[in-house]
Amino acid sequence: MDRYLPDSWLSITDGTARLSAAVVLTPRVTLDVGGEVTTLTLAGAARLPDAASIHTGGGRLVVHGVTTTSADRTSQRPMPPSPGRPFVVVASGGRLEASDATFADLGTAPADPQDRPGVQFNAGSGGSLVRTSMLRNGTGLMLGGSRDVRLEGVTISESTGDGLVLDDDRGTTMSGIRTERNGGYGVRVTGGSTDRPVTGITTAGNGKFGIIAGEATAAQIVRVASAGDVSGGLEVSRSNDVTVADFTATDEPIGVFTHLSSTNTVLDRLRTTGGPSRRGGREDHEASDGAGFDLRGPAGRGGRRRRLRGRAACGLGARLPIRRAGRARRPGGHRRRPDRFRRAGRGGRHPGGPRG
Repeated sequence: MDRYLPDSWLSITDGTARLSAAVVLTPRVTLDVGGEVTTLTLAGAARLPDAASIHTGGGRLVVHGVTTTSADRTSQRPMPPSPGRPFVVVASGGRLEASDATFADLGTAPADPQDRPGVQFNAGSGGSLVRTSMLRNGTGLMLGGSRDVRLEGVTISESTGDGLVLDDDRGTTMSGIRTERNGGYGVRVTGGSTDRPVTGITTAGNGKFGIIAGEATAAQIVRVASAGDVSGGLEVSRSNDVTVADFTATDEPIGVFTHLSSTNTVLDRLRTTGGPSRRGGREDHEASDGAGFDLRGPAGRGGRRRRLRGRAACGLGARLPIRRAGRARRPGGHRRRPDRFRRAGRGGRHPGGPRG
């Protein structure tokens, strides 16, 4: 690494490289960080121009076996979110290829007017993250219009805001992704129709829902599991033609929450277990009135699939079909105690996060 940068920009001592100026790669240039370097610190201070961030430009950044983190120019300690905290940007035509790496304490606060995630893939960028962790970033990792990024064995935790943001990315492949204890959503899916399913993800202990499809079109959320997130497992808000299949929610206050503003939502093969709302062996369900709602379930008696269609959206117990609140009678004329079924329409209270 020291072959490419002036001594005044970079110093290396005992396996730690300290970068004191922003770096922008030009096309066909590769910056390789690894080998004897095990830690790369990016200097920062109060203002954005103070941040020694890395911009791939049209070049290629390769990181292997290295922890990349921020360091205050005065104290040399990792920085809290601030306008001058460094970040990594993969620009159009550029690539980031990381393996066995960690990106920690990077990016601005999500509410900053010039919000910068810890690691961001911009439109037309590409690369791969394999066995890589994102720790304590502003927004952990964002794919915004990227192409053919490979995410394998990625852990995103303790971000100030959302963990993973997928915004109009295409061709992304995902497996073994964990989003844990992030301040916002574990995963945010937004943007137009793309050819990639959102899959291979587990969420746990996030400050809002484990995953949200917000202002998304034709998103496919498949084989995702959530557990113990503060607001619930899955939220669908202001979205069209979203399909959710093989979704599992464990110990969530709400399994799935769909908003009035979402249309043509398909929920197939959903499972919820446990949760603080569990009483007497029954699950509480959360609901809103959605348009074009299609709830599907596993095969029932006689091998026929059970299916509910219409405007009523339900938040999904472990058994299908979902029974709505009412004064149904047991055989023999005895009344059974109704399931609790809280409705959340236009005037209802949302359990967490923005209203639909």
